[in-house]
Amino acid sequence: MNIKNIKQFDENSGYLAELTNKLDKLESAYDEKEAKNRQKFEEGIKLDKDNRVMLEKALHEYVDNNKEELFVEAKTYNNAYLSVSLRSSTSLGFADGFNDKKAMANIKDKFKAFVGRFIVSKESIDKNAIKASIKSKELDEKILNKIGFVNEEKETINIKIN
Repeated sequence: MNIKNIKQFDENSGYLAELTNKLDKLESAYDEKEAKNRQKFEEGIKLDKDNRVMLEKALHEYVDNNKEELFVEAKTYNNAYLSVSLRSSTSLGFADGFNDKKAMANIKDKFKAFVGRFIVSKESIDKNAIKASIKSKELDEKILNKIGFVNEEKETINIKIN
C-alpha cells in the first residue's frame, strides 16, 4: 500500500482506527462456547490483524516521507482518528573499537577528574553523568570520542489512535 497525499493519509488513518476498534471488540467478544465456527472467526481476526499491520506500515512510511507536510507548525499532527508525534532523542553508545573496559581505562588514565562521577562502584560507566556533562557543555564531541563514545541522535515517530 502506498499513501500518496494527506487526504489518503487521513482516510487510511480512519480505517486503521476502525480496524483497531473492531479487533478490540471481536477479541473481547470471543468466547469458545459461543463461537460455533471458530476457524472462520479466527481467520477473520487474522485477516483484520494483517490488514492493520499493512495499514500501520503504510501510515508510518507516509509520515517518514512527508514530515514537512504533517509537521508544519508543531511536532504533532492530529486528525479525527490519529495523533502523530515526532520526537527526537539521543543515545550514548561506544565509538568504533571501544567498549566499557576501554572507556573506563581511558577515564582512569587520561581523564582522572571524571573518575568519581563517571565510573560507579561496580565499575560501570554512569551514562547519565556523561549526558549531563554533555548538556552542560563540559564535554564536547572531541573529548567524548577520545573517551570512547559517540552521541547519536534518533528520531522516533509515535502514532496513537484518538
